[in-house]
Amino acid sequence: MINNNYTDKYNIVWGKDMSFSRKMMPQVKTLLDANRFPKKIKDNEGTALDLKGYDLTIKPLQIGVRIRRYNFNSYDEFTEDDKEKNTMNADYYFFGYANMDETDLYSYIIFNHHDFAEKREQLKTDRQQNRKHSSVLFTCYSLYKISKLCEIITLKGNIAFKQTF
Repeated sequence: MINNNYTDKYNIVWGKDMSFSRKMMPQVKTLLDANRFPKKIKDNEGTALDLKGYDLTIKPLQIGVRIRRYNFNSYDEFTEDDKEKNTMNADYYFFGYANMDETDLYSYIIFNHHDFAEKREQLKTDRQQNRKHSSVLFTCYSLYKISKLCEIITLKGNIAFKQTF
């Protein structure tokens, strides 16, 4: 059973973040199409696949997408909360940052999530409580380490630049 106080508390923040990410989805699809992925991209918004973290499907692959605002605090971390760690298992992740006016992507990385999952412990940088978006703990992973230790499809812009080895 879902705790209504919990969802009521965070639905506003989740909604704002989700609508921001959705606004960038056409550009994400264009960038995925320009890479070595098959060409037919299916948007899973509002489906059971979306609830599993599979934002896009490019058969047979599931793609997770995360877009952060330009003023996001850290430009070199992929975060995963404890719940996501066990339930979100996309084949690839598209992780990017928007430009200052939030109309375009400033930087992004596309990486193999299965490869990442196998190397999680080597990639970990920090563990924190997420007070703004939820009440769960989350772990930060170095994008620099991901870019060096995992299969990367592409990397563009000022991302994965902080050396944290």
